[in-house]
Amino acid sequence: MFADENNAEGAIPPLERSIRRDPENAEAHHMLGLVYGRLGHFSRAEAPLRRAVELFAIQSVENESLRSSLADARNSLGVVLMNLGRYEEALPILRLSTEEITYGSQHLALGNLGLAYMRRQRYPEAIEVLQRAVRRQPTFCVGNARLGEAYARSNDAPHALEALDRAIATTVAGCDQFQDAFLWRAKARIQLHQPDAAREDLQRCVTLGANTPEGQECASLGRSVAP
Repeated sequence: MFADENNAEGAIPPLERSIRRDPENAEAHHMLGLVYGRLGHFSRAEAPLRRAVELFAIQSVENESLRSSLADARNSLGVVLMNLGRYEEALPILRLSTEEITYGSQHLALGNLGLAYMRRQRYPEAIEVLQRAVRRQPTFCVGNARLGEAYARSNDAPHALEALDRAIATTVAGCDQFQDAFLWRAKARIQLHQPDAAREDLQRCVTLGANTPEGQECASLGRSVAP
């Protein structure tokens, strides 16, 4: 994403210099927003990402190869808005990103759109979008995990269990490390009267991080389903 992945702060000055030299450098605006986002400075990330979207939208009219970059910038902006708690504002931006057929990471935008719907408790829409995400990229374990959560929040434990099984079983590095996936699979298994399997998931969840909010919820839930 930038020259030194371990020094995000160090990427800011050269990107700012690039923008001063060429204020219409859409890629530099996008990269600056990404760096701020990586640092957790979401309020500061918004402005350069909005400018990147504006510039890519103008430039892609004459250069259609930039349509994918426009979709990517919109996806980045949508993620920042979600991190700022502005889910309704993120929805139309993410929808535009998902509609760009040239965008190679369309499944990521669909996953983010599904999450935004879920945070607004619009579960049927979240499920439909997340189904599209995992059909497009079957190894998208984050998408399957979010799909499982959406089903669970809709009290559809059987489909939740199927999606969460796929998420955890995906043979991609890190896919078996999502605390949320183990937490929601445990909840689905409790609904399906599978206490032994639920306890295994809750124990795994706590092992992944006892002090996180998810780990603490898993520990508390584990006590309630103790033998």
